[in-house]
Amino acid sequence: RFMIGMVGEDDSLMSRDQVDLVASFCEKSKAETNEKEKRKLVALLDERCMDGTMTDKRGFYRPYQGPLTCQELRERLSRKASLTLCRYQSSSSQTAQRFRADSEKDLATLALEDEQHNAARRIVFIADLDSSAIEALVTTVALTQAPALRNLFYKHLTGTASIGVTIKHSGFQNFTLDFHLPYYVLRESKKSWRDTREKSNGKPLRQFWELPFLSMPTNNKPVSTDERYCLYEAMTSVGVTGNDHWTWAAYGFVDTYFDSRESVDGYHEMKERRGGRADPLADGQINADEPLWDPREYFLKVVEIRTGLALMEWSQIINKMEREVKQYV
Repeated sequence: RFMIGMVGEDDSLMSRDQVDLVASFCEKSKAETNEKEKRKLVALLDERCMDGTMTDKRGFYRPYQGPLTCQELRERLSRKASLTLCRYQSSSSQTAQRFRADSEKDLATLALEDEQHNAARRIVFIADLDSSAIEALVTTVALTQAPALRNLFYKHLTGTASIGVTIKHSGFQNFTLDFHLPYYVLRESKKSWRDTREKSNGKPLRQFWELPFLSMPTNNKPVSTDERYCLYEAMTSVGVTGNDHWTWAAYGFVDTYFDSRESVDGYHEMKERRGGRADPLADGQINADEPLWDPREYFLKVVEIRTGLALMEWSQIINKMEREVKQYV
């Protein structure tokens, strides 16, 4: 029902098979989800609201919970995210009163414990999107953001390369900025990593190929090792959607099944080393406690960082192939 949308929203579907493809993936994935998968930490969430006077660049934010399971993510997203905008508050004291701050400590940290205060700006990061994560988002997403999320699911699962802008002027007025980048990564390890997520036909969502010729003895490596090279499919999808400059959400889906260098635990540990939260959509290169409030600026910065990461992976593949070829020339 979520993928079909409301009456009159048929034009928001990317293709005729969009509903069936996403639904079949969720059914297949959900049927094979075990207790271990349910306890897996796969998500990070940042929720905050701009202070009307911007006395603190962090704004007002909900307490950081660290890495989350899909169920925990669903519970956090289920809390009220009022569309009453913070910018109409005339002072920090008024904002704190509306958010029901109970102590001077709350005012000092701006981490307000009231679960009903606004979350006008949301950042959602999910590693290896599966049916449980999709369910957590589908059951909590705002009505105005549903079309954007539907297309985000479809393009991510199909590995569709895309970048686009959608501005809706009729009905619920909103905007969507989306970016989808398929690429390949080369990894050397003693074992290959199989994507446990499966399509309806039983094949892995992402493929990989072993490249034994890259592990053969060469002048620089005369003895073959137990390490093997594998080429993995990878996909990154980012969508920023909202009502205006102050009320918006950003969703990021990143494949990490191939022993990726990025993970929710890794981003969480960055907080301890740097003294501030790492923004996972931006590969930790943005301090989440010094947020970019403008959705366009945020989107473009994330696109810049993510395309740079994909370029680095492609360069690694090309450089490795060139070195191997030169051994025999």
